[in-house]
Amino acid sequence: MSEFLLALLTLSGLLPIARVLTVGADRDQQLCDPGEFLCHDHVTCVSQSWLCDGDPDCPDDSDESLDTSRTCQVDQFSCGNGRCIPRAWLCDREDDCGDQTDEMASCEFPTCEPLTQFVCKSGRCISSKWHCDSDDDCGDGSDEVGCVHSCFDNQFRCSSGRCIPGHWACDGDNDCGDFSDEAQINCTKEEIHSPAGCNGNEFQCHPDGNCVPDLWRCDGEKDCEDGSDEKGCNGTIRLCDHKTKFSCWSTGRCINKAWVCDGDIDCEDQSDEDDCDSFLCGPPKHPCANDTSVCLQPEKLCNGKKDCPDGSDEGYLCDECSLNNGGCSNHCSVVPGRGIVCSCPEGLQLNKDNKTCEIVDYCSNHLKCSQVCEQHKHTVKCSCYEGWKLDVDGESCTSVDPFEAFIIFSIRHEIRRIDLHKRDYSLLVPGLRNTIALDFHFNQSLLYWTDVVEDRIYRGKLSESGGVSAIEVVVEHGLATPEGLTVDWIAGNIYWIDSNLDQIEVAKLDGSLRTTLIAGAMEHPRAIALDPRYGILFWTDWDANFPRIESASMSGAGRKTIYKDMKTGAWPNGLTVDHFEKRIVWTDARSDAIYSALYDGTNMIEIIRGHEYLSHPFAVSLYGSEVYWTDWRTNTLSKANKWTGQNVSVIQKTSAQPFDLQIYHPSRQPQAPNPCAANDGKGPCSHMCLINHNRSAACACPHLMKLSSDKKTCYEMKKFLLYARRSEIRGVDIDNPYFNFITAFTVPDIDDVTVIDFDASEERLYWTDIKTQTIKRAFIN
Repeated sequence: MSEFLLALLTLSGLLPIARVLTVGADRDQQLCDPGEFLCHDHVTCVSQSWLCDGDPDCPDDSDESLDTSRTCQVDQFSCGNGRCIPRAWLCDREDDCGDQTDEMASCEFPTCEPLTQFVCKSGRCISSKWHCDSDDDCGDGSDEVGCVHSCFDNQFRCSSGRCIPGHWACDGDNDCGDFSDEAQINCTKEEIHSPAGCNGNEFQCHPDGNCVPDLWRCDGEKDCEDGSDEKGCNGTIRLCDHKTKFSCWSTGRCINKAWVCDGDIDCEDQSDEDDCDSFLCGPPKHPCANDTSVCLQPEKLCNGKKDCPDGSDEGYLCDECSLNNGGCSNHCSVVPGRGIVCSCPEGLQLNKDNKTCEIVDYCSNHLKCSQVCEQHKHTVKCSCYEGWKLDVDGESCTSVDPFEAFIIFSIRHEIRRIDLHKRDYSLLVPGLRNTIALDFHFNQSLLYWTDVVEDRIYRGKLSESGGVSAIEVVVEHGLATPEGLTVDWIAGNIYWIDSNLDQIEVAKLDGSLRTTLIAGAMEHPRAIALDPRYGILFWTDWDANFPRIESASMSGAGRKTIYKDMKTGAWPNGLTVDHFEKRIVWTDARSDAIYSALYDGTNMIEIIRGHEYLSHPFAVSLYGSEVYWTDWRTNTLSKANKWTGQNVSVIQKTSAQPFDLQIYHPSRQPQAPNPCAANDGKGPCSHMCLINHNRSAACACPHLMKLSSDKKTCYEMKKFLLYARRSEIRGVDIDNPYFNFITAFTVPDIDDVTVIDFDASEERLYWTDIKTQTIKRAFIN
């Protein structure tokens, strides 16, 4: 092939851009620049980073031949043509090598999972969620055969059935993949933009129909391809859009903000290049080694011309990319003052060695989807939790439930609510002494809260008008400091944790059938949460020497520490459950951070730490893809992304320290079968039915009763050990002295007890109180 023909093909776009050597030149590799490969035609030079990338760049395809192949990494497979691919791509029914060597006859193809995967015609397995989503995920179109698609009003329906945002139609980009969004029949001059046209604050270009902000009209810069946004301006120039444009000082002409301090003079008065000392010079541009005021475009590096005053953009470093591509798996660049810097094409990222490119893991790093993310090689698919739908952006999700979520939170003397969307702020319950913990039963519209001054648990009915009515005391005696409270919305029980009595108790929703569930080996228990779908209970403990998070069955069995890798003195404070992800989320008031882990305590991640609105977090809750918390030091309610901690925003600033908060919405209490539903909520039990780990029913007995050997029936037992301490009287199980057998007597019922006795016939206790100089009595029940 003649050099003239090669040059003609290159200019016409039929071959990729490569450098063609002149006729008569010495045909030796030395004629190619450092970092280039001499094709076997001995006249064409291409970048070494293009070798074995699956695309032939040389006219003779020699850049993809076996004798030019690189050595593959340990976790890569060497194709027959020399290309390297991840080993995970072997035997997946896709020709990733380009020569079928990764899909050998000896491949053993896995059987598709019938419940979660769709079987393509080729035999390949894909996620069942990808079936009929308008994308050819199988590669043979079999996952889209026989599918019926419908698009939203603000979307454009491609010929393939795929839905794209309406404003993507007729914008010059092939968004559908089949050009149907740019077809002439859809983009006539009468209907030159998306069906919706431009918004009121936009200008429509002619004839392509693109929409640009109205602020860009008559600003001195052509934003429409034909310059129609600058026609008919009669010489007037309006103020620039300060968000996206820069105004030249002397003329007022508007230029793109990206052109400011880029090393090129774009304003006639050079004002776009003034005061650039503090301007950030970031990739792909680089500053000179000893003069950061000069910011060079990548094409000015190693181009044979010294653009830096100190010459750091040229010199011996420029040869390093020619030696094994500088050790880079893909692109190699020389950066002044730093030397070799490796980079990756779109869709790939550098791994920890800063040399090798790997596929960007969008799902594990939570870079794309707000809820459910699935990735196959370079393809990322987003979907939503049950009860949520995917927004038109293809990444975020919206609840399909018509109920509008709102926050309920306590500020010591009041309980208030805030609408999550409208941000309406209103009072629910006024005039409280010191309310701490909150929870609710959504289906029964019940709100529960604890008061640590009165040592009581209350509940009230949430009305549609926004207030709380029918307030009543649920638990009145035997509480010391009930700091944590949670509702079992499936079996109909309430659980609470007492930081002074060091125990967890449970009762029916109305406070009846009360019993001690877990006691002992607690130092400073604080918060409690549960997931009745799996019968699991969690709580935090501030123990100064052993701060931890524990779990047990909601029947009290199988107690264990699930997370203990905290620094001594940590304060695991608030606690909540992510039902969709089967994770717990907690705040720590010592490290000023929010953490998350799986139900078994593994896979812990730090969501956010040390933010100005996270300086002493107390409570935490979740809604969709966001985490919400209260903060004592800043008196704020805030939210952020529940995976990355990004997009922090303040929901409300409060007049006093905020304590607990809950998001009142049905998605916070997902439904599941109730193993205790029979026998009027008692299940197989004579008295109290609790949910066990395996979602089965477990029986429990209220105070002064014990469970018989059949594990179902309770019988009376009034034999217990009675003892007193200065501010409490307890009657405990003789066989298990940590478990209260009667409701504990505490402040304010007693102040300073010295002597106790009992009357067995009347079932009464008697005691003397030296602080009040009184003798008191009470029934043991």
